[in-house]
Amino acid sequence: MGIDIDQFYAGSGYGIHPGDNSVSLEFGTEKDQYFPGLFTFQIKTNDPTVVIDKLVQDANNNHVAEANEVLTYTLKGKNIGQGNANFCVITDTLPKSVTYVPGSVKFIACAGIESNKTLTDNSYDDQVDYISAQNVLVFRIGHGANDSEGGVLATDESFEIEFEVTVNDPGNNGYVPPIINVVRITALSDAGLKSTDDATAILEPLGGPLPVTLKNFLATLSSSNLTKLTWTTTMEINCKKYEIERSVDGRIFTLAGTVDGSGNTSIEHSYFFNDDIGAVKNNTVYYRLKQLDFDGRASYSKVLSLRLKIIANSFTVSPNPFSSYVNINLDWNKNETANVKVLSMNGKELVSKNIQLIKGTNYVSVNELSPLPSGMYIIQVNSNEGGVIKQVTKQ
Repeated sequence: MGIDIDQFYAGSGYGIHPGDNSVSLEFGTEKDQYFPGLFTFQIKTNDPTVVIDKLVQDANNNHVAEANEVLTYTLKGKNIGQGNANFCVITDTLPKSVTYVPGSVKFIACAGIESNKTLTDNSYDDQVDYISAQNVLVFRIGHGANDSEGGVLATDESFEIEFEVTVNDPGNNGYVPPIINVVRITALSDAGLKSTDDATAILEPLGGPLPVTLKNFLATLSSSNLTKLTWTTTMEINCKKYEIERSVDGRIFTLAGTVDGSGNTSIEHSYFFNDDIGAVKNNTVYYRLKQLDFDGRASYSKVLSLRLKIIANSFTVSPNPFSSYVNINLDWNKNETANVKVLSMNGKELVSKNIQLIKGTNYVSVNELSPLPSGMYIIQVNSNEGGVIKQVTKQ
């Protein structure tokens, strides 16, 4: 007696659609007699991936917010996933330094909504609400969107929305602080899983009000869990140190690390700081520099937003604990060759093998683990885009 186990992908998109309640399976043999018992299987639905970007344009096009100036915001995005994005809602919380211009919302283009359509701001009469008490705009988009819930964005369907605000007069000092505005889109997959994305629009001078001449300030993703921040100054006055601050919402910042300043200098200096973001779950992080003088005064730089690349949406290793092998199950974002490594806890490479990953769900077996002694190990999957790791235990 024996048993055969096989796995099949049932056509493009698995060939199973929302609302289906049955599937036909055919199996057979040439000569062997077989005794089918209970067949069980798991179906993964295609998930949506909604993305959004936010742009801001000031009236005189000098990229600096000025009192009573009109700003035009543009929200653009689409569903880049393989499944439907249901109940799509965009929420834009405006900063206190601006006032929404009534009647300025215009749908330039949006799936399921008439192009170049201007909507009212009244609550629950169409797809747009302005909640004045909270200074919040709510947009319900997609096919079937109405005055109470969002609609559906199918794969590759997009949207573009515009609205205007005016910059509030700051008072006697005349200084308008940087205007930072974060917008969020939410949707549900056919299986009820939530998809979200954030975007930020920032309007302020490049260097900000630092008592240093800041030539540049950049943030780049150097790996799947490491951000490299670099900045260059051409002059510093009484500069004691820089504090690097991180935020996941663009509003509340916490200390990520410090770098010593150069005191008083007119020579160009370059700085860098590596920030571990392995524990960050959001799609976007935000950074700013806090510059501290020797006399205790502090000033802030511009705010940078950095969209994180999600290398693996799901990564599991089983059995854990293991005895002679492990099975790796991971959802990958592209077709590419990757490398699987088994490392000891002190970083020594014990097993290494190349694998071919496809965009979507992958199943990989690592069978060369019988000789390893009992203890803790690291399973690592690496590609050109980055990597993911998992800790496992051998019995």
